[in-house]
Amino acid sequence: MIIVVLSFKGGVSKTITAIHVAESLSKRRGRKVVLGDGDAIRTALNWYKRGVAAGHAVGFTVFDGDEQPPDGFTDLVIDTPGNPDEAELSQLANAADFLIIPTSCSPAAIEATIQTLTQFDELPRDHYRVLLSLVPPRPSRRGERVQQALNDADIPTFTQTIQRRDCYLDAELAGCTVSMLPGKAAMGAAREWKAVGDDLWKLTKLFRQP
Repeated sequence: MIIVVLSFKGGVSKTITAIHVAESLSKRRGRKVVLGDGDAIRTALNWYKRGVAAGHAVGFTVFDGDEQPPDGFTDLVIDTPGNPDEAELSQLANAADFLIIPTSCSPAAIEATIQTLTQFDELPRDHYRVLLSLVPPRPSRRGERVQQALNDADIPTFTQTIQRRDCYLDAELAGCTVSMLPGKAAMGAAREWKAVGDDLWKLTKLFRQP
């Protein structure tokens, strides 16, 4: 199964999404997950190297997206380049079994999401979901309003949203995922990703090979 994480807009947690989706899939029995880092600055690959050096076992392998993936994988997650052009988008969409399109709550990010989706006007709804990320914590209701606006526009979204948290910086520095960090904030983030992963597992049932 091939999962592609993409967006026209930078700074919407695309790499964080790819990493935590890969982790979620790797926790399923019998899955061998690899993550291809196709972004120019190789954020995911550098994160992985830091983790390996620190002795962290994240459950999946990250490789340079310009190279061939390791043999024997069941699931390939692709962290795409920022601001892909139309040709790249078409190629990625054709290669993917399922697309994840992260967006923040900012108007620019929402506009970029809509722009991304206009490139896939013939893409079946069961082949993609928008993931609302960097949601301001309570008491802000901005995330709920944006989620409702996307649903009102008939844009399919993950039920779970991802809150903005400082623990992601700690995870990036350590080369681990938030589920591997101590603390209340990290536990909350891990619960959010588990919910996203459970939803993704159900949505991709038809695309998975044994």
